[in-house]
Amino acid sequence: MAGRKAAWTVSEGGRRVLRGVGVAVVGGTFLAHYLPHTFLIDNVRQVTQAYRKGQPISVPDKVTALVEKVMEEMEVEEEVKGQVKMYTTYGFDLFHAGSLRSANGSILGLPSSLKWDGDLDFDGSGVMVNSAPVQWNSDAGKALKNSLILSENAKKFAIAREIAGMRTSQAVTQASIPCTGLLVAYCISLGINKRLNLYAKPRFLRLCLYSIASLFGYSAYVLVKDIDSVASDGRGDGEAAAMGRAYIEGGVEFYEKVLQRNIALRELMGDDGRKIYTAKGNDEVSDGVMGRGDGGTITGHFL
Repeated sequence: MAGRKAAWTVSEGGRRVLRGVGVAVVGGTFLAHYLPHTFLIDNVRQVTQAYRKGQPISVPDKVTALVEKVMEEMEVEEEVKGQVKMYTTYGFDLFHAGSLRSANGSILGLPSSLKWDGDLDFDGSGVMVNSAPVQWNSDAGKALKNSLILSENAKKFAIAREIAGMRTSQAVTQASIPCTGLLVAYCISLGINKRLNLYAKPRFLRLCLYSIASLFGYSAYVLVKDIDSVASDGRGDGEAAAMGRAYIEGGVEFYEKVLQRNIALRELMGDDGRKIYTAKGNDEVSDGVMGRGDGGTITGHFL
């Protein structure tokens, strides 16, 4: 029975079926990454939405006004502004999904910390790190507090880089990258199988080939994803900085505060923090799906 199954997989009919399965896997992978930026974008918002007592936390009027001011300064068209759905996001970082080039629009997640303008209106009672309240009197607590309070210029820079990301077709690019890795693995396997006629040889050799091809495909995925992430962040920073000196100064402050925050979190989180952040505040590990290259690993949140 096992021999017949093996013979079928290397037959012309079996290979046609496997090619069809490969196409379905690639297509499914694309949709899994693309749909959250289009038809499932409201589901993404619900998952990343911050709640208090079971109710979504509303965006303060002054934060909404600041976003609208940035969009005006970036000369975002009036008909496009309505496609941006603002909400309070879970975590310390701004977040966006979708594209302003899509009929489904974009979501812009804004952390609660954007409503703080200084020590007087700082309220750390709802801030949690590793599901525990922060000891604000400690050195690390004081550093975290300072890192979460941004000037208006820094806030505008952070908002501008997110809006810049919304104006691209990044959702399609990001959905295509994992498909590239799969196609690389498939093409390598197909080419070598035909060239060496491995279909007529022991299955063990084909399994070795598929393992090696998968490694090459994964390497291609990681490489292209990293290149795209760096290029995307660079475009966002560049577009925000092009808005003028105030935005440039805000960008310098923003990144300084991100590093300061990460260093504070490294101390507050103990062993877990040292696994995530370096002593200088950079990331020790790669960001996840919702992460960002600016230290966007979600390790703290607001109640």
